Amino acid sequence: MGTTAWTWVGDAVMVAMAIALVWMAVRVRQTLRDTARLRREAADTLAREREVASRTARESAMVEMANAEKTRFWAAASHDLKQPLHALGLYTALLRKDPPAAERQELLDHIGSCVGSLTDLFDAILGVTHAETAHLHARPSRVALQPIIDKVLVQLRPAAEAKGLRLRAARTHALLHADAAIVERILGNLVSNAIRYTERGQVLVGVRRRAGHAVLTVIDTGIGMAANEQARIFEDFFQAHNPERQRDKGYGLGLSTVHRLCAALHYRIEVHSQPGHGSRFAVSFPLDSGTSLTESQEPVHTLDGDLHVLFVEDDPLVRDAMNRMLKDWGVHVSMCACGDEALSILSQALDRRWHVLLDQQLADNETGLQVADRIRTIIGEEPTITLVTGEVDPAVDLGAAERGIEVLRKPLKPIRLRALLQARQTAEVA
Repeated sequence: MGTTAWTWVGDAVMVAMAIALVWMAVRVRQTLRDTARLRREAADTLAREREVASRTARESAMVEMANAEKTRFWAAASHDLKQPLHALGLYTALLRKDPPAAERQELLDHIGSCVGSLTDLFDAILGVTHAETAHLHARPSRVALQPIIDKVLVQLRPAAEAKGLRLRAARTHALLHADAAIVERILGNLVSNAIRYTERGQVLVGVRRRAGHAVLTVIDTGIGMAANEQARIFEDFFQAHNPERQRDKGYGLGLSTVHRLCAALHYRIEVHSQPGHGSRFAVSFPLDSGTSLTESQEPVHTLDGDLHVLFVEDDPLVRDAMNRMLKDWGVHVSMCACGDEALSILSQALDRRWHVLLDQQLADNETGLQVADRIRTIIGEEPTITLVTGEVDPAVDLGAAERGIEVLRKPLKPIRLRALLQARQTAEVA
């Protein structure tokens, strides 16, 4: 083989070696890249697993806390329920022995007091339960604040006057973007709490503007609270000034309901208090556009004789009790048990100013909302309609809200019904 041939072979070998080296370098680089990618993926997977484990641990801790809270809640509720139930059983047993008239009347008064305590506690418990799901069925809209304040003051003024307190409010033209029923519950609980812990002086409701919000404030001249008590006032059943758990001082659920509602709907709530110098609670609600705030004294309204109430209820005892109460207020009352009867009554007196109270659960699987739809279809939008129900069902609340119908909860307090009728009357006059 000549020199040229050997040179060609050598060059070929060098080229082959170079190609091999380049190929090896590419493979090494690719391997390094794959290794780095796998390391990143492994790190990401580990991070995700850690996050899942951490989230699971947090959720488990939250579930345990929620279960513990529910256990404490129902343990306290059970205690407060058993007390009036126990007394009710004893008084009933004594009443069955046919005591003298004076003693019988005293026993009846005590039984009425027990029933009132049970009603108040059931209302409070249902209020807490409903507050936990308030954000699911709340329907914020443009709502005037003054009618809500008027309604709450009409409802709670008798309790204030019974203690010799002045209950007043600065008048406002504020328009909120909120659910009117929720605003009413928050304000009602705050005013009721202020009256309960004020022995002399006054309770004042005020409104002021702050950064696109209307700050609804309840101020009292009551006993006030120390700093350590303020840290616990939103706990269920906590009452700083009622360690004996006396029922006439409430159950400690009003402020916890307010706290749940504000937390669910992201309303800011502030508390300022000083022992012996009263308390101030302030809740911020978002303002609607075109809002102005002015001050004046709120009017006081009473029922007039032009109101006609139609009560639709299939239980004859409930109908009889409602009939007696409304007639005692000077209201014209009509009673019936079903939708067909209701439509017949309304059709025969279309010129009257009607307020229809519909029980939700009627006979033959008929519902109050179904009757309301029939009334709106056949009679029109003129009759004011209110739904009365013992259910805590978001679907029922949503159905009522979509129809513009207010809901009253059973057991129905007469003062709440009277306040509702007065508020409707005020709106119609305005």
